[in-house]
Amino acid sequence: MPSPKKTTRKRRARPYAPYTHKVYRPYVQAIGQAVLAWNQLHEQLAMLFCHAMGGGISNQYLAVWHALTADRAQRDILLAALKTMPQLDYSQPHRRFWDDVGWLCIQTMKLEDDRNNTVHAPIYGYSAGIGTGMVFPGTGLGHVRATKLAKETDLLRAYRRYRDIADILTGYAEDLDGAFSGTRKTWPDRPKLPKRMDPSAKKPRPPTPPKGQPHPPRSSPA
Repeated sequence: MPSPKKTTRKRRARPYAPYTHKVYRPYVQAIGQAVLAWNQLHEQLAMLFCHAMGGGISNQYLAVWHALTADRAQRDILLAALKTMPQLDYSQPHRRFWDDVGWLCIQTMKLEDDRNNTVHAPIYGYSAGIGTGMVFPGTGLGHVRATKLAKETDLLRAYRRYRDIADILTGYAEDLDGAFSGTRKTWPDRPKLPKRMDPSAKKPRPPTPPKGQPHPPRSSPA
């Protein structure tokens, strides 16, 4: 009795390029730079935390800071320490330190949601067809952070803006550190931060993917 013929099921073509494709390269670079800039910002905030705790030998203060694994928790203890600075007498430069570090924490908090969107939102890219070279947030399955990121007029410019804001805030934190410790002669002015792009501006629409649930891009060996 002849054995039944085996039927081979055709794999459905995936509409998106694998993440190792060159279409993602500028986005990968911008995302990586934004993440590194965010991490460096919190390293510099650690130095301000040491000042707020009273200065001097900082090993114990830094151990407390790094015992917290969440960035927001670190900023919370910085603000708590700021409110009870041992040397806070509401005179210069202590009062300016109190005000400006508080402003710095507020700006960092505003950037936090953008940072989380950058890190956690899925993005897809086309390497062929109508959308060749296009990369966009993957909102098809209702991802909340991807939906927020989709409001940006230009995704790549948005990533770079997040990076630039983090870099500017880091530089300001370094200047505050120097001014309060006396290694900088003048007190720094608060920096101007890049503005968010106009959401009403026209932006390219991603091509409509094939019907059915979209498959995420595959990663191939480097």
